[in-house]
Amino acid sequence: MAAEVAQSPEPAAWDFIEAGEPKLSSDMLLSDEASTKSTDQKPEAIHHSMEPTKVFQAVPDVEPMEIERSGDATKGNANAESLSSPGPLSNYQPHFTWLLPLLPRKWQGVAGKTPPAMTKPEQIVVSSLLAFVGILLVAITDYYYLTTTFTTDNDQNVPIRMLSGAYAATAVLVYEAYQSPLAQPRNVVGGFFVTAVTGVSTRLFCQEAGIPDFVAGALSLAIGLAAMNLTKTVHPPGGACALIAVIGGKSVHALGYGYVLTSTGAAFIMVAVAVLGNNLVASRQYPLYWL
Repeated sequence: MAAEVAQSPEPAAWDFIEAGEPKLSSDMLLSDEASTKSTDQKPEAIHHSMEPTKVFQAVPDVEPMEIERSGDATKGNANAESLSSPGPLSNYQPHFTWLLPLLPRKWQGVAGKTPPAMTKPEQIVVSSLLAFVGILLVAITDYYYLTTTFTTDNDQNVPIRMLSGAYAATAVLVYEAYQSPLAQPRNVVGGFFVTAVTGVSTRLFCQEAGIPDFVAGALSLAIGLAAMNLTKTVHPPGGACALIAVIGGKSVHALGYGYVLTSTGAAFIMVAVAVLGNNLVASRQYPLYWL
């Protein structure tokens, strides 16, 4: 009597896949060596123990050259003859097409996940006060200490400005979500430095190449995001810093690479307020790390 293969019911995650889609079966997991065993051997039961969320990771990892078929001269040979012969992976498709039926379920969110509880009132007061102080100090530095002006092409005097909308987002991170990895000093200062450099460089390059500002702005953001990831300094307001380097107008363009100094200078002020203010509260500690 031929060996019997016992299978447990397929995971529930496959229930929604329409008829005709390739399914994971025991044929894809058994080699010819296992399927042609002698009838004298005891039957072996193969059970699927993969969780539904891991089923999709198992299928794309199987390559045609790993399937052993009877009649092949060598095992694992990926020549044209073995690839063209019928087998369990003859209907294999790229993994992203397998995930298309998942999209409606992904849009529903994660089961059991709910919004976090509201911050305690006393913590809201602390965060708001620190945000007020941080932005106020940057603004005071702008209006009382950065008095130098630049003469533009139209003979207009343009003052230096540090404050921008990007620091409002930084204030929310370092004074409210201060435990986030995105709010640590390395990310705040490093993120603004990296994106300011890439933003100005992208603008100058696009200006010489005759690329419109709206394209240069999108490009500066994309390059800045990649640079932050490479340097491990991802800070969301840094994306605004890169974009402002292009669309910030004459007051930013006139600075040239001086924009890097004003951007990182304001970031230092925001971090200094966070280090002093957050640690005055017994329940807070900032930073979690420096570098």
